[in-house]
Amino acid sequence: MNDLSQQPALTRVFLSYARGDDEAFVKRLHADLTKAGFTVWFDRESLMSKGLTFHQEIKDAIRTEVDRVVYVGGPKAALSPYVREEWQFALECDHVLVTPILRFGDYEHVPGELSLLHCEDFRDDANYPAALAKLIASLRQPNPKLGALFAVPNLPPNFLGRPDLMRRVRDALLVDLQKPQVITGADARVGMQGMGGIGKSVLAAALARNRQVRQAYPDGVVWIAAGQKLTDDDLLKRQRDLARHLGGDDTFASLAQGQGVLRQLLAAKAVLLVLDDVWRAADAQAFDLLGPCCRMLVTTRDKGILDALHGELVPVSLFTEREAPARRRREPRAGRTSCQTVNINSPSAYEHHLENRSRLHQQHLPRYAGGTGSSGALRVPQAAAGIAAAAHPSRGCGPALGRDLGAGCAFGLSRSRG
Repeated sequence: MNDLSQQPALTRVFLSYARGDDEAFVKRLHADLTKAGFTVWFDRESLMSKGLTFHQEIKDAIRTEVDRVVYVGGPKAALSPYVREEWQFALECDHVLVTPILRFGDYEHVPGELSLLHCEDFRDDANYPAALAKLIASLRQPNPKLGALFAVPNLPPNFLGRPDLMRRVRDALLVDLQKPQVITGADARVGMQGMGGIGKSVLAAALARNRQVRQAYPDGVVWIAAGQKLTDDDLLKRQRDLARHLGGDDTFASLAQGQGVLRQLLAAKAVLLVLDDVWRAADAQAFDLLGPCCRMLVTTRDKGILDALHGELVPVSLFTEREAPARRRREPRAGRTSCQTVNINSPSAYEHHLENRSRLHQQHLPRYAGGTGSSGALRVPQAAAGIAAAAHPSRGCGPALGRDLGAGCAFGLSRSRG
């Protein structure tokens, strides 16, 4: 029988965890993975004084020293901005694969995109050897080839996933890969529909960045920003951008010529097109030239657009009370930005909230899928009345990036992991 300790180190592993959960477990895991032949980055032993900030040392380690990040799930890890910074940064590195495991708590507390991944159960110490063997086998698998991302926006650091909704859309995009069946027009076109500012674009970006989705579309995931006032010139420019991304001729002079070029390019490729914020069916139809291995994901406010495309409709609504994490229902800490309460059960109040939100959108303030308070109220920062708070006000997010996604917040990382 082969001894795991005699096998070569195939993978360099980074352990992402919160010390307040179960540091003794992480030390045990570190020792066992090291014994199994892995090179393990564990902050208690690997963090060195290089004249860098803790934040920069962690990023450098993930970027240059590891192939896998193991997220050790627990209540403290789910709430820790330090841990979130680690796994979110790892997801941005194509050569790094994130593997979540659950030490404490429930699966519904596994955060963001990690909730879409297989998560080994380490909660029962009696099953530790079996769970460890499965984890080791998973870590020894080679990283899959991922489709390149074209113009896909970054996720906000405080992105809060909606696992059930994201899983439904992801499964629709991967339907023919999970079980054999005949692909219809509805299978090839999936749309997320809901009111403006509810978080459709953030969810679409998270799905576009999902590893399983990228693995399914090796020729790329392309983000196409639509909008309310697209002209034919705007559409032509976007067609040319898409043709160039796909390695084709982008010198065509009309939409009809562009459709002909794109039809040929997409016929033999596996590409996911994400059309964000579509207001007119004709705008989406300018790109509806899918080959048999291509899919289209559309975000829109108008259900009729999905009807015109003969696509599958996935409604997007406000966070339910069960979906809203407990930390987003707390009152702000003393000395932090105060919050205004908007009762989402009052039509007039909520309409006023949406009007304010639409006006302030022009100032490029961050927009997120809003959470509800314990009494069905939506809290929003006073300084941006009407903008749904993406996280606890004390986290202080900065300016927006793109049309609907928050920019990166610089976490003040210290040597305490929380």
